Amino acid sequence: MFDSGLRVPRRPAAPVLPMAFLALPPDYLQLHKRIPFGVYDGYGRLLVAAGRQIDDEKKLALLQRRELFVNEEEAGALRESLKRSAKDLIRHNAPLGVIAAARDERQAPGARPEGRPEPRPAAAPPPMAAATAPLERRALFGREGTPRQRCEALTKALGAALREADAGPQWLMRAQAVQEGLRDFTEYHRNAALYLLFQHAAHSNEQYSTHHAVLCAIICEHVARSLNWLPEARVRIGLAALTMNVSMTQLQDQLALRDDPLRPVHKQQLATHPQRSADLLAAAGADDEMLLAIVRDHHDSTLMETPLAALEPLRRMTRLLMTVDRFAARISRRGTRSPMSPLIAARDLCTGEDGLPDEFGAAILRTIGMYPPGSYVRLVNGELGVVLAPGRRMNQPQVAVIQGTSGLPLADPVLRDTALAGREVVEAVRVGEVRVTVEADKALALL
Repeated sequence: MFDSGLRVPRRPAAPVLPMAFLALPPDYLQLHKRIPFGVYDGYGRLLVAAGRQIDDEKKLALLQRRELFVNEEEAGALRESLKRSAKDLIRHNAPLGVIAAARDERQAPGARPEGRPEPRPAAAPPPMAAATAPLERRALFGREGTPRQRCEALTKALGAALREADAGPQWLMRAQAVQEGLRDFTEYHRNAALYLLFQHAAHSNEQYSTHHAVLCAIICEHVARSLNWLPEARVRIGLAALTMNVSMTQLQDQLALRDDPLRPVHKQQLATHPQRSADLLAAAGADDEMLLAIVRDHHDSTLMETPLAALEPLRRMTRLLMTVDRFAARISRRGTRSPMSPLIAARDLCTGEDGLPDEFGAAILRTIGMYPPGSYVRLVNGELGVVLAPGRRMNQPQVAVIQGTSGLPLADPVLRDTALAGREVVEAVRVGEVRVTVEADKALALL
């Protein structure tokens, strides 16, 4: 459906295993339930052997956050397990992902959606360019340090690459390496990444351009996966998000700190930055015409005037980037302007004439939740908390309480299950109303 097409100078990636893989709904995995086939990650690495079961809740939760695959030769066992009726699954309180698969077996792994080739595993991370320092290489692909430290290292590496975009093709190779590092990071720590980036967007306007690009790339790639786009399409939309503002990285950082009206020269630079960014990509060796078109047209307002269903694939990809770009801008602090609630931002950008989220809006909510990680909520008992991760339902996130019922801050955050009676979320809380400083490492340690 989508051809990756991106060809830039770099050493060849590690070979992918020859077997064919099919996507596995994460909700299929259940505690203490025997798995009749092997479960693999996006690099073809075996995570759970056939015939084994998962007895550890933390391991199960970690696996369910990842992109999972099953060997095509073993997919028959999966098809058989999904032949039970949806009614029977609902009666037994099965997860929504399994119910949806059973309602239409064509959507289960092993059956191809009409006109769509079978998914392939993502390629292994490419080696860094020879010019990349060993420290940066470890920061991008190592597993050392806390999620906060790794997210900061990746963001810093991207910023350094984007600021050197006029110095030759090396910057694009480095941006690609950051993208691979982000994909590996979010495979294990997606909620932590979203938490850190949403918190930064809400509280800080330092290094705005780079943080904005990283947040857009993560959301775009995971929304694309939610929409069953092929791996090469997900890589393309992610790289477009990381590089769409490369021609104005420093200007965007400067403007994010200011409240005064834009000068005419700044308006001109903002208006022309999509074309200039595409030109920088082409000059660096990117000859993927779809990538260049997405970057060039990501501010084309006519994309929002056509129903999603009527857009051809390239225009749909561009509209997704435009939507996520606008969403991330609205939930970010700019100058002294307070950020918008993520729920309101998603509603305003992705609601159809019927008042319901459109396809992209629904996919964004599935990706980040009704209350995204890093946003603030108030519980029915009066406690104030910061969201750590989506829960089993959109309105039942995992929350770290930072302020007790008395209104006083807690010494350390306390995990709350908002699915329990007396712990329900009653409202989102604006950043301006929060007077408690949250230590990211302490909060994320509860995940």
